Amino acid sequence: MAAPLRSTLPGSLSWRRAELSIVGFGSQLRSSVNGSALGQSDQSSASHSAVDFVGLAIPFEVGTRRLTFQLSYQRAVDLFGQGQTILVDELPLTELGVDDPGTVGVSVGVVPTKRGALHNISVSAALQVTERLYLGAAFNHWMGDWTANGTRDTVLFEPSSGPRAGASFKDRELARIQTQFEQVQSLRGFNVNLGFLLKYEKVSVGGVLRMPVSGDYRLDELDRHVFFEPSGASSLPEFDGYGVTSRLEWPRGGGLGIALRPLGGLTLAADISTTLWSRASIEQLPDGALLTDTPIDPEGDLIGGFTDRNFFDLFPKTLTSTTDSSQLRAGAEYLMAFSGVVIPVRAGLFRTTSPFGNAIEGGSSTIPSFCASTMTAVWPRFSGGSSRAMTARMCRSRRH
Repeated sequence: MAAPLRSTLPGSLSWRRAELSIVGFGSQLRSSVNGSALGQSDQSSASHSAVDFVGLAIPFEVGTRRLTFQLSYQRAVDLFGQGQTILVDELPLTELGVDDPGTVGVSVGVVPTKRGALHNISVSAALQVTERLYLGAAFNHWMGDWTANGTRDTVLFEPSSGPRAGASFKDRELARIQTQFEQVQSLRGFNVNLGFLLKYEKVSVGGVLRMPVSGDYRLDELDRHVFFEPSGASSLPEFDGYGVTSRLEWPRGGGLGIALRPLGGLTLAADISTTLWSRASIEQLPDGALLTDTPIDPEGDLIGGFTDRNFFDLFPKTLTSTTDSSQLRAGAEYLMAFSGVVIPVRAGLFRTTSPFGNAIEGGSSTIPSFCASTMTAVWPRFSGGSSRAMTARMCRSRRH
């Protein structure tokens, strides 16, 4: 069914029996880096799977109207990834605190691994207000825990216009800084979703509004720096540590969906949703935390400060390159009825855009996904008893 209908429960008002739903997913990530300017290239892949949604919905009859309550768990945002990023640029020496009109080449290579997710526990209710109109609300407690670790290599080298422009990158190297980082982050917050459903004999239209989350954010980070000279000599390790308690602003979103019932037992559904990822931000993050840049004054001294930064690219909030994301879904359900048992068979496709921009080609990458068929068994209602349904679904997505 359309995602907005599930998110706030009005669509579940069509249920006449209690239903237990279990949803899982699998994800595969492939990344490739072509660093020919540095004589480096790399390809990597990773995959993982997890439970995405578990919900128990119980319908009631209130006079002539229907009322449904639902308790659910959802893995709202999957924070999983690994790979390699290499950025090469030339910067004015003044940006490094050197009073000189020249430039210097800078290469930054990051090899990170991230694990974790943002979860929410929801208590939902939906009520049939009129014969056609249903309204619902979900009260969500957000819990997020994730870690990131890896290395960052920063290399300063003579620019391509320098006296050794024809030399190899290694021969033009001036200095190298290797950083090993460990980051542990968490979020706790609360928000409300609101939804509606207009239901007719052959068509239903639904919508959802996901309110923003302003949650308690915690960061514990330890960075280990080693400085290397072109000769290979290295310094003793230097350490930076950050313990940050702040606020994380998670943006609002919304969606609209439609469901058609052209034939008995067959439902076709589609929806579109959007989230304002450009507004996801961490308030007052210390400069240098999460590997962000630390300003340098003309004397070469570090300037400590605090900046509101976008959650994804960690640029200052007003300068972020993060884009808002839209998601398109389409699916079908067919009810196979047997003596005392109904088995819905479901399948769907969805396509979304990543909030991360492509540093080389521009724009955002797309993530196509497929949801395999879902089978639900419904046991008959016995005299004085109740009936139950259990749903299982597996989805798979591929990100490039």
